[in-house]
Amino acid sequence: SMTTHLVARGIAASPGLAYGKALVLRSEEIPIAYVSIRESDVPLEIKRFQNAVAASKRQLQVIQAKVLQALGEDHAYFLDAQIFALDDPLLVKNTIQSIQEHRVNAEWAVHHSITQIAKRFAEINDSYLSERVKDIEDVTRRIVQNLMGMPPRDLMTVEEPHILVASRLAPSEAIQLRADLTLGLTLDAGGITSHTAIIARS
Repeated sequence: SMTTHLVARGIAASPGLAYGKALVLRSEEIPIAYVSIRESDVPLEIKRFQNAVAASKRQLQVIQAKVLQALGEDHAYFLDAQIFALDDPLLVKNTIQSIQEHRVNAEWAVHHSITQIAKRFAEINDSYLSERVKDIEDVTRRIVQNLMGMPPRDLMTVEEPHILVASRLAPSEAIQLRADLTLGLTLDAGGITSHTAIIARS
């Protein structure tokens, strides 16, 4: 049988060499439809959004507790940024405002908010702010998954040694990687100072 060799070049976030089976994580974009709602349904839609935010917070707190137990405080604090992002007024106020003004479904309103936030911060060349936008993007994805009833990815269930290949990995996912099984990590997105890279190095 023929073997295809693929060489991908990138920036090393940490030194070393790894050899192993690739575990490819598909990162599919979640299609988000614009759905008009009746004015009388606006309070219900806002409640749906608030419930999804609360569910996201609970999920992140569960992951944080597991990480605290397995890896200690140094690693668990990374999830604080994600938990704080769920309370970000830019995200929460803008989403509620979109639902009220456009009379639209919560999924579209959340997506609209993060697009506006990312656009605003893209013009500012600041690594702290770009990390903050990534944190908000990651929790936005989690909120939308909760609104749609989609289960979040659980990387703690992987049971064989692997090199993880993904287009992107949220800090809340990177923190779940088991050091004894994850031989290496290769990503399309994120620099050497990203939260995910810092977690992976440690």
